[in-house]
Amino acid sequence: NNDWDPRVPSAAVRLYEAWSTFLPAFIRDNFLDQLILPKVAKAVGDWSARRESVSLSAIVFPWLPHVGLRMEDYLSDARRKLKSVLRGWQATDALPADLSAWHEVFNAGDWDAMVLKYVVPKLGAHMREDFRVNPREQDMGPLERTLAWGPLLRGSILGPLLEAEFFPKWLDTLYI
Repeated sequence: NNDWDPRVPSAAVRLYEAWSTFLPAFIRDNFLDQLILPKVAKAVGDWSARRESVSLSAIVFPWLPHVGLRMEDYLSDARRKLKSVLRGWQATDALPADLSAWHEVFNAGDWDAMVLKYVVPKLGAHMREDFRVNPREQDMGPLERTLAWGPLLRGSILGPLLEAEFFPKWLDTLYI
């Protein structure tokens, strides 16, 4: 228990999976509750997007099939860290790494609330301030960065964003 690193959990996961079929349920639960999850929780608590070379999902996801009813407790700090990443994200930055994997972990309502709070206002401001329709010298960067979020945003979120920030500029240029 003292030697394995939660940032490289493959050996510990293999050990747990190999022994879990042979151990009684109370010992498996004890193993997770007292040896594995505290160490993973500490690694998640210490994780920083700026300092770490390992993604948060690499620490958390290997244990998801095994946490069972502990899922909400296990993911709460990781969700806070992900929200912190999105809070610090700028529209000119690339999409945060492994974000699409986290999309599956959140329920739809929580995911939508998070992106509406931290992402959509930044994308809207980026399109409003940095995107111009200029057929002679078109910079597609702001639009491409916005559309990159397409798989992670519902159409009812992305559509109004484009309707408000892209189409009026495009229609004005077509009119001219």
